[in-house]
Amino acid sequence: MKPKVLDGLILFYGLLLIALGVIGYVVGHHFMSLVGGATAGILVLGFLAITAKKRQLGRIGVATVAILMFIMFGGQIAAPKPVNPGDPPRKVWQAYTAASASLVVFLALGYGHMSAMKERKLG
Repeated sequence: MKPKVLDGLILFYGLLLIALGVIGYVVGHHFMSLVGGATAGILVLGFLAITAKKRQLGRIGVATVAILMFIMFGGQIAAPKPVNPGDPPRKVWQAYTAASASLVVFLALGYGHMSAMKERKLG
């Protein structure tokens, strides 16, 4: 995978995390959604900026955030908690979106790494 395509995907992912945090706050009135989404998105964008100077460090940082977000949202999908005691548990589309996007970014980073190692070995 070309670095420019991967950088575009990472930029979209960081902005998506921020947007999902804002949506979680506006729709569900969950302040922690805003804090968590903004923090994760800013971390991803920060690691993207680091990628310009130290590509490996930036990619590892984004992969770490992506796998942690996948684990967190995957856990929410697998075992949803009720909002209020006695309410049935609910699954929200934001968790599915964030988990799917995190998995796609992690797999794309892995594919990009494997492609780079193959080119280095052949070249």
